[in-house]
Amino acid sequence: MCYHIMVVAVRRLLFLLAILSCFCLLGSSSAVSLSYDEICDVSKLIGNYTAQHEKIPSQVVINGKNVSADDYLYASSSTIINLDQGRRVGLSFNSMASPPSPSGTGTGTLQKAGYLQVAKNVKAFMESYGRSPNYASTAIGQVRPESLIYANARIINFYNSTGRLPNYVTVEYVTGKGGIIVRPRADYTYTIQGYNVQFQDKSTGTIQYYKWDFGDQSTSTQKNPVHAYKPGTYKVTLTVQGYGITDTKTITLEVMLATVHVNSTATSSGKPLNLTFKIPLNDTVKWISIGAISSGLFNETIFLVEDGIAYKLAEVTNPFYQANSQSQREIVWQVIAGLNRLIEIYTKLGAEPQVNEYLNNFNLTQAEKIFILTNYNKCIDPLQVSVEYPGEEKVTIANITFPGNKSTRTLLLLYTNGQYIHPPGETGPNIIINDTLIWEASNYDAIITYTLATGKITNQTLQKWLNRTYEPGPLKAAHGTFLTGLEVIYLHDLIAEEAATRYNVTWTRTMPVMVSAGDHSPGTWISLECNHNMAVKAEGTPENIKAFNYARTSAINPIEYYVMEALFPGSDPTSAPTTGIGLTLLNGGSLNILESGNYTLISDGQGRYLIIDHATGIVRDMIYAFMGAYCYYHQQTEWAQELGRTIMSSERLKSLLDGNGTVNLEGLRDSVGKAFMGLIVSMRLALHNPMTFVEIISYGLVGQGLIGVNIAAYATTIAYINSKLNNITGSIKEFIVEHQTYISNDFVEYMLPAVIYVLSKSGGGVILQPVGLCMAIGNGILDFRDHYLPEEYWKYIAYHRTWAHGYELRAYVGEDHCIHYIEIPKDPDGTLRWDEAVYI
Repeated sequence: MCYHIMVVAVRRLLFLLAILSCFCLLGSSSAVSLSYDEICDVSKLIGNYTAQHEKIPSQVVINGKNVSADDYLYASSSTIINLDQGRRVGLSFNSMASPPSPSGTGTGTLQKAGYLQVAKNVKAFMESYGRSPNYASTAIGQVRPESLIYANARIINFYNSTGRLPNYVTVEYVTGKGGIIVRPRADYTYTIQGYNVQFQDKSTGTIQYYKWDFGDQSTSTQKNPVHAYKPGTYKVTLTVQGYGITDTKTITLEVMLATVHVNSTATSSGKPLNLTFKIPLNDTVKWISIGAISSGLFNETIFLVEDGIAYKLAEVTNPFYQANSQSQREIVWQVIAGLNRLIEIYTKLGAEPQVNEYLNNFNLTQAEKIFILTNYNKCIDPLQVSVEYPGEEKVTIANITFPGNKSTRTLLLLYTNGQYIHPPGETGPNIIINDTLIWEASNYDAIITYTLATGKITNQTLQKWLNRTYEPGPLKAAHGTFLTGLEVIYLHDLIAEEAATRYNVTWTRTMPVMVSAGDHSPGTWISLECNHNMAVKAEGTPENIKAFNYARTSAINPIEYYVMEALFPGSDPTSAPTTGIGLTLLNGGSLNILESGNYTLISDGQGRYLIIDHATGIVRDMIYAFMGAYCYYHQQTEWAQELGRTIMSSERLKSLLDGNGTVNLEGLRDSVGKAFMGLIVSMRLALHNPMTFVEIISYGLVGQGLIGVNIAAYATTIAYINSKLNNITGSIKEFIVEHQTYISNDFVEYMLPAVIYVLSKSGGGVILQPVGLCMAIGNGILDFRDHYLPEEYWKYIAYHRTWAHGYELRAYVGEDHCIHYIEIPKDPDGTLRWDEAVYI
């Protein structure tokens, strides 16, 4: 009795376990969800795979989904039924198990009604049992599951090719399963190597075939081809195929080359130097330097530096020396070489070279002295360097041509390496001391560097190049001049990012831009060698784009000036157009302001120009002068690195962007600290200045000199603050407010009646809004000013008689640091009646 009960209990336990086991098995099946397109792709893969291998794949992976052969049997049977009903839909179902004992040898032709019935039977079976059947009973006998899968795939493929189900299907005998196949996805990367582009396949999936279309009517079927391009833009397409499924990836590839020409009257192998070579612009930044090192008496080594690697280009000789070297003693030629450098040194010092005293040191004959004085300048050769690159075209405005995508600069070869003159007490490597001068040998005669950027300069890009170090000498000089240009572009991009945020604009760089920095006997310079637009493509409202352009481009020249100020303390402010024009006003001079419908031109009559493009808001500058120094070989490169690290500092950068708090200049060299503060001040002023320009345009006030006055005020403010930078303490914002050109508090008291007067005189038909510092509209202001305001308050009315009233308007800054104006009556023939001029 007890035994019987135990047996029953055990049987009940086994039954419960069996139920639980079935529940666990059913519950553990994973869900399968396939779109109609995915079912079609699997059908194509299975059909082609089976045709080639005479077996079905064990699994197909599509878009990260694993589809087993049994899953496909259910999905394809259901899809055939849906297609017969005109429904192209996806499916979701639990994954299916494999048949325990697959069998069947049936082959032959099944008519449409027959294969539809088979599909319904298979679908119903699999939904009932959760697995594939061992076989399907048909009019042609028992058909194996693998044969059904192959037949279903071909039925669906036929439908996708013709738009209808086939009238019949031929069932073939298929047995066994192969490997896993994966839907192919095309992908690739590339690397530009000189003139060649190396393509690297990164495609995924089961791939049987590659085809590359290089976009220049050339193709390849290699997996990782190399292709030679000419400069240009190309759409490169990779097509991959696997078992009937194709996929493509297209990338627009820009192959850009800079063409460099190096020419000189100096001879190489008996002929004037004439070199041309092309350099690929592979990366975001390209560093190209051309330089010369004295390597013997009237002999120079011309070298190239590309991205920090130096190459010898040629050995050149002065042709006059080569033709006449045997006619004079060697000491004569040595004296000429020394004299050329001596004259250069004394010129820098602002002193007269003591030529005769110098010649008396060498026991020369009178004839030899005459020969030297007559011919020394023939022992100097020009080295002309030209660079062409795929940048924006040059622009000509008011007969002034601004640079574009071609630059030509000329260096002078003195055939002796330069020296950096030290102030007393300075030390450094290679210092030579004689009775009167302290100088340090630079070990190069001349150098010019072109910094090209093909994209935005980020912190990471700048940091990469700041991390480079070189021993003092020509390569370090090349690095320093390169960093000078790179920091100018970086700072432009920095203010462009801030201006884009303020004025709701997005921007990209669509072409390369270039900045040159050079160092040779006549002087040292930095200059844009590109369109002032800096290859920027901006998106936003027209007004916001103008403000964005005005902010970033008006800051370019102050950026150039302060970068050079960091490297060469005490740089002449008049050598930069913006500060130079500002100083002209501060020193009591006047400006010529020409304002047309398209642009405003400001000139101080001393070769300095600022031009504002009314259509784009771009501010351009031009100057015909250079700064001078000679020491990039060591110290100035170190300072360029210090400036770069300073402007990248997160704490200081935050202050630059938001204008709050105190900037800590502790540990910085005086010149770097002053330059850094100058950059902050000028860039913050530039960010706040654009809307005045935009509003002048919007309110139709072009032609009255207001745009010129606005930019002149900006230039004067920078020039004035520049003279006070050594006294900066506390908040940047407070310093700017404290020192910028001001409008008296009386402005509000006397300007408000003028505004009311204009509104009342116009019958209330004018809606007056603030423009910049609050500008009123129309001759009513002049009427009110002349009749109701004391003359000492006229300076607070930012509206003046201009050419539209028969006057010429000029501006200057007085000792009170306010902008003042001169209204000069103008006769039809252009004569100015100065005796009737009104000084405001």
